[in-house]
Amino acid sequence: MKQIAVTIAAIILLMASGCNQSTEDSSAIPANTLFSTLPASVTGIDFINQIQYTEEYNPYTFRNFFNGGGVGLGDINNDGLVDVFFCANFESN
Repeated sequence: MKQIAVTIAAIILLMASGCNQSTEDSSAIPANTLFSTLPASVTGIDFINQIQYTEEYNPYTFRNFFNGGGVGLGDINNDGLVDVFFCANFESN
């Protein structure tokens, strides 16, 4: 019984230590950040997945429908560059 109490206390302590608030400025990008948001003028990517909410297509009938279609990355044309493919829910090009 004592082991269970110690285990529960350790779990609570670990969970509580992960809940501290950051005092850093959110506009500053830390040096160890892997990703950052870039504007379309820099990336050349201008994509919006426009989802039309209707009685037929809504979160109640299609729970995961509004998560988006997805993104694929790979060198499809063998030019040594990563190609980006976007999938929209309601559009095709």
